[in-house]
Amino acid sequence: MSVPRERHDPTRSDPDVHARHVARYVRAIAQAVEHYGAKGNWWDVACGLGYGTDMMPGDIVVGVDYDHQTILAAQKAYPGPDFCCADITSPAWATCSPIAPDVIVSVETLEHLNVYGQSAFALTAATALSAGGVMVVACPIGSGRSKANPWHLYEPTEKELRYLFGQHMDILSFEREDYVSTSGPAVQAFLVARKR
Repeated sequence: MSVPRERHDPTRSDPDVHARHVARYVRAIAQAVEHYGAKGNWWDVACGLGYGTDMMPGDIVVGVDYDHQTILAAQKAYPGPDFCCADITSPAWATCSPIAPDVIVSVETLEHLNVYGQSAFALTAATALSAGGVMVVACPIGSGRSKANPWHLYEPTEKELRYLFGQHMDILSFEREDYVSTSGPAVQAFLVARKR
């Protein structure tokens, strides 16, 4: 799989940009706690350099990313969580831990996949979750290929995002947030879904 290498690096980022990324994790984690609780097996899927993974409250915390060098950097920076190198568009990532995830958090990931990758990810996430498990997805809402950000292969509409996860899980909440990105005005979605 060839995925663009746009990554947020907290050690090299503008402080305001980093604060926005952390705020998205804080919000996604709060929604997961609200709908599932702070215990159990939590996975940060497409964890990047691991700063969000390290914020998670679960009993077991696993960060998953496809890039081996990124995983090595995350392990070095954050020794608390477990980290696993795997392609999230392949069912193999669901084997990163012998214990099924109770909570999957995915922040700023979906838009980096094409529509086929998004479908594969949604299906695998729904299959991997434990019974009654919860998934929180944070991603920009758009209308396809982003003209403002070349790294965003496909920004789904709200309807597409609801359908993508709603065909496999029950949608518990959906929130929109207007913000200004480095590319201009944008809308961020926060979707929470529960395994049927």
